[in-house]
Amino acid sequence: MPTLLPKETLKRVEFSILRFHLCFEGEFELGWEQFCGLRRRFEALQSEDPGLFRELASMMFPESFTDPQMLRRHQRPASALVLRPFQEQFRLYGAGEIFVFEVLFLGRSIVQAPVFLQLLHRLGSQGLCPGRGRFRLTLLEGLDASGAPQELELPPAGATEMELPLSDAHWYLDQQSAQLREVELEFLTPARLMVQGKPLFRPCFGDIFPFMLRRMTSMIQAHCGLDLIGPPGPVLDQANRLVQETQLSWQDLRSIEFGSKRQDLGGLCGKIVLRGDELETLLPLLQLGSLLNLGKGASFGAGRYCLLG
Repeated sequence: MPTLLPKETLKRVEFSILRFHLCFEGEFELGWEQFCGLRRRFEALQSEDPGLFRELASMMFPESFTDPQMLRRHQRPASALVLRPFQEQFRLYGAGEIFVFEVLFLGRSIVQAPVFLQLLHRLGSQGLCPGRGRFRLTLLEGLDASGAPQELELPPAGATEMELPLSDAHWYLDQQSAQLREVELEFLTPARLMVQGKPLFRPCFGDIFPFMLRRMTSMIQAHCGLDLIGPPGPVLDQANRLVQETQLSWQDLRSIEFGSKRQDLGGLCGKIVLRGDELETLLPLLQLGSLLNLGKGASFGAGRYCLLG
């Protein structure tokens, strides 16, 4: 493990990943736009019962840092819950068919998993879209430290505690391939990277890596209370020195309207091949970032990527 990421710090970055199996009650076409709309569905449900969901809401929609030093060093923290969909799961479902997705609970949000479960039950009775896409939770799995799923007992209605499999960043990185001279970074869901309000249509890896680094450092500071790395300059320089083959393209999926607002759902798809001596240092950062997604809407499924050696 490179000294860039101290072992004792990584051991304190704890998370839990749950895998939800949802059974649709009727025919429903689940597309990327419906999944992206879960943020607003969750917000609406939380507003119906602010007492029950107050702490969960603070995890999903955290306030900005109040410390001036933190404000200078980090972007506004994103949700401590990260939805991790599988691209192949977006399709037409018949009654009784199962949709599977994962949620990562980071740091202080781990204890909120039972409350999220209550929120999901309420969503199931109303539908992924208002009046459509009703479902019931049929199976709950937790990923153990090796990434293998294990079935969990569904807690009774109203439960506020449950036993979850826990992992930490040090153990997670220890299970990954650590000495690769070449790696392929592939986006599994569209990544929308914005600079001054405009999307990046043709980025190189040197443009993308700062987004990864800012997201990781701000989330770990906000939800684990830890500084992940020191000054970012040296590691950003290393990212720019990697040899790369970029095979990314922008896909305009569609726009959806929320009241008076319109949201574009396009993003970068494809892959980047990276190679060079700098991978020895950067690979753990890329692996850790793959847990958290990337770009606008990352906490709700956008910008999920994987690494292939």
